[in-house]
Amino acid sequence: ASLLPVSKDTLVYGSKDAGRTVMDACSELSELMGRAARALNLRPHYVGGLGMRKWLSSAGDVEGHVGTDGRYYLLDFSRAFPPTAPDSRA
Repeated sequence: ASLLPVSKDTLVYGSKDAGRTVMDACSELSELMGRAARALNLRPHYVGGLGMRKWLSSAGDVEGHVGTDGRYYLLDFSRAFPPTAPDSRA
Protein backbone atom coordinates (compact mmCIF):
# COMPACT_ATOMS: atom_id res chain seq x y z
CA ALA A 1 0.00 0.00 0.00
CA SER A 2 1.11 3.53 -0.56
CA LEU A 3 0.26 6.59 1.49
CA LEU A 4 0.27 10.19 0.31
CA PRO A 5 2.36 12.60 2.38
CA VAL A 6 -0.68 14.71 3.28
CA SER A 7 -2.69 15.31 6.43
CA LYS A 8 -5.28 17.71 7.78
CA ASP A 9 -2.38 20.10 8.46
CA THR A 10 -1.18 20.20 4.82
CA LEU A 11 -4.44 21.52 3.31
CA VAL A 12 -3.87 24.92 1.65
CA TYR A 13 -6.66 25.10 -0.98
CA GLY A 14 -10.35 24.17 -0.88
CA SER A 15 -12.33 22.62 1.94
CA LYS A 16 -12.24 19.35 3.83
CA ASP A 17 -15.45 20.02 5.78
CA ALA A 18 -18.15 20.82 3.20
CA GLY A 19 -17.30 24.52 3.01
CA ARG A 20 -17.39 25.40 6.70
CA THR A 21 -13.67 26.16 6.43
CA VAL A 22 -12.26 27.22 3.06
CA MET A 23 -8.56 27.60 2.39
CA ASP A 24 -6.63 29.59 -0.22
CA ALA A 25 -3.29 29.90 1.54
CA CYS A 26 -0.79 29.12 -1.23
CA SER A 27 -0.54 31.69 -4.02
CA GLU A 28 1.45 29.35 -6.29
CA LEU A 29 -1.13 26.55 -6.05
CA SER A 30 -3.94 29.07 -6.50
CA GLU A 31 -2.30 30.31 -9.72
CA LEU A 32 -1.82 26.75 -10.99
CA MET A 33 -5.49 25.97 -10.23
CA GLY A 34 -6.52 29.10 -12.14
CA ARG A 35 -4.45 28.07 -15.16
CA ALA A 36 -5.95 24.57 -15.13
CA ALA A 37 -9.49 25.98 -14.79
CA ARG A 38 -9.00 28.31 -17.76
CA ALA A 39 -7.75 25.40 -19.87
CA LEU A 40 -10.89 23.46 -18.93
CA ASN A 41 -13.26 26.43 -19.44
CA LEU A 42 -14.15 26.55 -15.75
CA ARG A 43 -14.81 29.90 -14.10
CA PRO A 44 -13.62 30.89 -10.63
CA HIS A 45 -16.30 31.59 -8.04
CA TYR A 46 -16.76 32.31 -4.36
CA VAL A 47 -16.83 29.29 -2.06
CA GLY A 48 -17.85 29.30 1.60
CA GLY A 49 -20.13 31.33 3.83
CA LEU A 50 -19.81 34.93 4.87
CA GLY A 51 -16.54 35.63 6.62
CA MET A 52 -14.99 32.51 5.13
CA ARG A 53 -15.53 33.16 1.41
CA LYS A 54 -12.61 32.46 -0.90
CA TRP A 55 -12.33 32.96 -4.67
CA LEU A 56 -11.53 29.47 -6.01
CA SER A 57 -11.08 28.05 -9.49
CA SER A 58 -12.41 24.60 -8.60
CA ALA A 59 -15.25 22.97 -6.76
CA GLY A 60 -14.96 23.94 -3.11
CA ASP A 61 -14.45 20.38 -1.94
CA VAL A 62 -11.41 19.76 -4.14
CA GLU A 63 -8.57 19.65 -1.63
CA GLY A 64 -5.17 21.10 -2.51
CA HIS A 65 -2.32 20.07 -0.24
CA VAL A 66 1.36 20.90 -0.03
CA GLY A 67 2.67 17.51 1.03
CA THR A 68 5.35 16.97 3.59
CA ASP A 69 7.65 16.35 0.59
CA GLY A 70 6.93 19.86 -0.76
CA ARG A 71 4.89 18.62 -3.75
CA TYR A 72 1.31 19.62 -4.59
CA TYR A 73 -1.47 17.04 -4.23
CA LEU A 74 -5.11 17.38 -5.29
CA LEU A 75 -7.79 15.15 -3.74
CA ASP A 76 -11.58 14.71 -3.89
CA PHE A 77 -12.54 15.39 -7.49
CA SER A 78 -16.11 14.08 -7.24
CA ARG A 79 -17.55 17.50 -8.12
CA ALA A 80 -14.77 18.79 -10.35
CA PHE A 81 -17.17 18.97 -13.32
CA PRO A 82 -20.93 19.45 -13.49
CA PRO A 83 -22.85 16.17 -13.84
CA THR A 84 -24.12 15.26 -17.28
CA ALA A 85 -27.19 13.28 -18.24
CA PRO A 86 -26.47 9.71 -19.31
CA ASP A 87 -26.40 9.15 -23.06
CA SER A 88 -29.19 6.69 -23.87
CA ARG A 89 -27.40 5.80 -27.11
CA ALA A 90 -24.33 4.47 -25.29
